[in-house]
Amino acid sequence: MYTAGGTVAVVSIVQKYYRVGDRVPTSGVYRVVHSGHRQKHSVIAVRGDVFPRCRFCKDAAVFILVESAPYIAHDLDFAGPSLELQEG
Repeated sequence: MYTAGGTVAVVSIVQKYYRVGDRVPTSGVYRVVHSGHRQKHSVIAVRGDVFPRCRFCKDAAVFILVESAPYIAHDLDFAGPSLELQEG
């Protein structure tokens, strides 16, 4: 169980969760659990970014990976130089 600011968010059934300031390990959809001022909601986070601080509950937000999905710029089929042969 994660406690912050007098509000309790149950995350004990979740194997892994992330806190404000942690690096995003996997790009995808994350469920955000706040410290009471807002209902949980989904966001998209990109691998390598840092989970940001909430303007209202500060460091009390918790992030739970719902579904991994590669950022298109990190996907090998779409990133990097063209593999087509140049004429000339």
